[in-house]
Amino acid sequence: MSSVGKCFRVATAVLPLFAATVFTAHAAYARTADWVVTTSCDGDAQLPLQAQPGDVIEIDLVNCTAGGILVNVNGTFRAPNATGTSSGYFGDPNVFNSPGHGPTGFPELGPVNDWYVFAANGQVTTIYAELQGTDGAGNPLRPGVALAGIGNTGNPNFVLRYGPPIDAVPVPMWLQSYGRNAADAPCREGWGPSWAQWMNAGAGGWTCDRQIPAYGQ
Repeated sequence: MSSVGKCFRVATAVLPLFAATVFTAHAAYARTADWVVTTSCDGDAQLPLQAQPGDVIEIDLVNCTAGGILVNVNGTFRAPNATGTSSGYFGDPNVFNSPGHGPTGFPELGPVNDWYVFAANGQVTTIYAELQGTDGAGNPLRPGVALAGIGNTGNPNFVLRYGPPIDAVPVPMWLQSYGRNAADAPCREGWGPSWAQWMNAGAGGWTCDRQIPAYGQ
């Protein structure tokens, strides 16, 4: 069963990063991460829409026992062998505790300006990268885009997504109602028959209801 990655915002009172000698990687960012995403490499993960370009994102690959990978790819990426045309929505990574990282070099994943990070043996691999406002092709950051590919055994079958999938972004709705005299009383066109407790001073009664988008059609 696939697991959904977890994400939380980092509080302002965060412990500083450990000394660089503890890690095998690039130097750390001068500031701590604004958001932390955790994934076990066996399902999609999600970065909340509140994260903004310029925020530093910490991505933790945890318990990727089959060998995990995170690939910075363009927003059209979804599955192995999907052709990437440019780098993704993250800047250059700072990587800690990783057994391997670098440019992808995989033609099916895009050109070498895309980068990858490996995790192995169930260890925690931590990536710090700055969220960009566009990918390398100039596609804007928007709800539902794939920010990076994640997966086990070297194949990033899943994605780190910016918010929920595009077709799952909820549209706020307003409920409108008016009263009617009887159960068989017709409603105006576009309204549906219903019943509500607010009618007749709280005693309940028959209504006609409709829902409309809160921000217009």
